[in-house]
Amino acid sequence: MALCLGIGTAMFIRQAATAPATVVALIEKTDPDEGNVDYFPQFTFSTPDGRLFTINSNNGTNPPEFKPGQQVTVLYDRANPSNARIDSFVQLWLLPLIFGSLGIFFVGSLWLISRFMSQQPKNQRAS
Repeated sequence: MALCLGIGTAMFIRQAATAPATVVALIEKTDPDEGNVDYFPQFTFSTPDGRLFTINSNNGTNPPEFKPGQQVTVLYDRANPSNARIDSFVQLWLLPLIFGSLGIFFVGSLWLISRFMSQQPKNQRAS
């Protein structure tokens, strides 16, 4: 999954157009199970043909990564400008990084367990 997210992000960046944008709000979302609050930036930008887009980011942080009124650069799909992301490490790479780290941890854990189990004498594994 991390590999797919990473490749998708890299392809998006390579093909995207850029535009200046303004963070207009922070959308506060509370995790109903844990009560944690994250802040998702909402930003506006215009395409060269004058169309204005307001986008809610899919990535939230706490503390907030941006402030309302802050100027940022966005990357957007020329064919579908509503597919836009703020050009920052967190906004672009957070999910691939999290899933990649979890995948490495779990694969590494399974590898260590299998090595440990294969080195145990057979009579100890049965007990």
